[in-house]
Amino acid sequence: MDLRGALDDRLEAPRLKTMSDIPPDMLERISKVNNQRARRLLELIVEHGEVTTEELATQYGYNHPPRAKKDATDLGFPVVSRTVRSTDGTRSISAYRLDPQAAFAEGRGGRQAIPKVMRDQLLQVANGRCAICGARFANRALQVDHRIPYEIGGESAAPTLHEFQMLCGSCNRSKSWSCEHDCPNWTIRDPGACATCLWASPNEYEHVATRQRRQVTITWDDGAVSSFDELRDAAEREGTQLSEYLRGLLTRK
Repeated sequence: MDLRGALDDRLEAPRLKTMSDIPPDMLERISKVNNQRARRLLELIVEHGEVTTEELATQYGYNHPPRAKKDATDLGFPVVSRTVRSTDGTRSISAYRLDPQAAFAEGRGGRQAIPKVMRDQLLQVANGRCAICGARFANRALQVDHRIPYEIGGESAAPTLHEFQMLCGSCNRSKSWSCEHDCPNWTIRDPGACATCLWASPNEYEHVATRQRRQVTITWDDGAVSSFDELRDAAEREGTQLSEYLRGLLTRK
């Protein structure tokens, strides 16, 4: 059985409906939260079972609801989200709840700022490239990323360069989406599973969000763009997608 199969029975967490569904120790932890944004979100979840980003924005004045969720998960609370429709039915929004099946991540005090000297060292290692897609970016456009998501592995007392990587904004968002919405380990919270994932070890990995999958991202920069255009045109002439055309080139004998 692959890793995803081993975790499938934990994929679906029940929605909390009443305060009695929340374990007493979790309620006690919530009562001790000092971060006001996280505390208010958790109290609303306790009160209503679930709260949407729309409600947080319109009823409670949160200009950036995902930040409140991030504050809570940074403190170790297993806040998860699901996609729902807005009240007028015109768009998709998120609804936040506590997952009673997920373990509380112990010892969290919130994220620590990455020292400038460490960021500079990470930029030097990255050499202007995103660790996932390999595209070149200005240093200001690259973001420090925990290889093992902070929500899973936390932060060591003395962080090392190997715990981080530099990602472009697009890959960082893709990683967050994959981890939170497509990976059962977001509930299990096993750092070992994360360590062997593409998103943590793009050069040597065993799975992608627990799926047995391999993928390569190729970026053509500047003067190489003409080569991409030639490949795209060749794929169009054969009536196939570029990815399939490239796969065919690589597998031909």
